Amino acid sequence: MVIEQRMTKNRKGGFQPIPAGLVDRLAASCTGKGPSDLVFGVLSHPARTLEYDLTLAGIPKETDEGVVDFHALRTTFGTLIVESGANAKVAQRMMRHSDPRITMNIYAKVRPDALNAVAETLGDALNGDDPCATRVQRGKGKDGADFATDYDNKS
Repeated sequence: MVIEQRMTKNRKGGFQPIPAGLVDRLAASCTGKGPSDLVFGVLSHPARTLEYDLTLAGIPKETDEGVVDFHALRTTFGTLIVESGANAKVAQRMMRHSDPRITMNIYAKVRPDALNAVAETLGDALNGDDPCATRVQRGKGKDGADFATDYDNKS
């Protein structure tokens, strides 16, 4: 999705990738619209609109876990990007930040469920049935022949 510079906080245009399924749904919503018709309106004050919608829905703005506001949506977006497996540079670009430290230190949070999932994956790797060489490095010599080096015996 192309983003016009007048619609961004830093007044720099850009491109924001969006999932193919969402593109399909947006395209379907354009049926009967002309080339200059808007697909959806962009609010001038989305934070105010969110606060109004939260009030209408009876959702408290403050909870034990923190404040529900527009910034919290960006934090959720950043956290989900990182949890999806994106590296710091990709997360930075998706968030449209100038520095990956902003993305990783302010927006990407570590949730307990994510820590537990990594611990389980690591445990499976360490305790699994797959053979795992812990002392022997296998490779090919200059002549292409296989060799193994036992680092404990320096062979």
